[in-house]
Amino acid sequence: MYHKAVVLALALSVVSAVQADNLLIGSGQDTSRYTFEKRSDTGALVTSGNLTIGRTNHKAVKLSNGSIFVAGGFDDPTSWQIFDDNGNVLSSGSLMDSRESAAGVLLTNENVFICGGTLSSGTWEIHSPTGTLVSSGALFDARDAGVAAVLLQNGNVWISGSNTAPSTWEVRNINGALVSDGNLTDQRSGAKVLVLTNGNLMLIGGTDSGTWEIVTPAGVQVSTGGLNDSRDAGSGAVVFTNNNIFIYGASQALPDRGTWEIRDQNGNFISTGNLNNLRSSASATVQSTGNVFVVGGGDVAGTWEIHNSSGAIVSNGTLADNRAAGHTQTHF
Repeated sequence: MYHKAVVLALALSVVSAVQADNLLIGSGQDTSRYTFEKRSDTGALVTSGNLTIGRTNHKAVKLSNGSIFVAGGFDDPTSWQIFDDNGNVLSSGSLMDSRESAAGVLLTNENVFICGGTLSSGTWEIHSPTGTLVSSGALFDARDAGVAAVLLQNGNVWISGSNTAPSTWEVRNINGALVSDGNLTDQRSGAKVLVLTNGNLMLIGGTDSGTWEIVTPAGVQVSTGGLNDSRDAGSGAVVFTNNNIFIYGASQALPDRGTWEIRDQNGNFISTGNLNNLRSSASATVQSTGNVFVVGGGDVAGTWEIHNSSGAIVSNGTLADNRAAGHTQTHF
């Protein structure tokens, strides 16, 4: 009996260890920007609470230790805070420059790279995992709202698009130094940029909302094509665990915000369907189950829905607070 009890205790500890959740922070310019909530991969509410600083159009970067570095936003664009996965603030400080609608990634040395945005479009800065400023500098092009940044497989940072530079890109190394720069075929302000399994990048929608293109990390175009529906800055895209790409929603100006489409990593169309709700500037993350958890947006800020890797709706429900355009979602 003792042996069975030990085995059961170990089994329960494993289940607890692999439990995955989502931390939703802030909202649009409404009262919900002062709140957070934590939800399981099935959508169940785990916990919720209040923020000490309102957060909308901020940037959230998950650190390797599971905490979250949150930078800037509408209410306090010069601040950063580090949250644990339960929404508790662990530390806070000041950014080098004001940041709203900035882009950012976690570097391979565990530092955080933040760049651009509406208030300091021409600069970048790097912070340590504890928030200390490591270095800062100037971007090759000024990049305000609509800028995207992703980590390349070689550890460099790809930066592209924005309202002020919709058709250019630049690559920076782990220290922020410029490696290369160039021009895109189409204008990609607000485009979703994904790193593919072969190391290339897929840029989806944006200013040229009806197209996608695949480029190498050196900016050489591999292929391009048309999307099933228009996908502008209000759309979203994630990569399923089967490597297919789930593309959904659009801005409130487009009727296509109620649809999704799935494409493979070569851009080939697989399937399309309808979302449970209209989604403009909604967030989404792929869960440990392989499903995608879609949250909020400008039309139905108080709801969520879960789709499987075929696009079918698994479940849907309501949030504790509105999560309008401007919130973030971090999966851990």
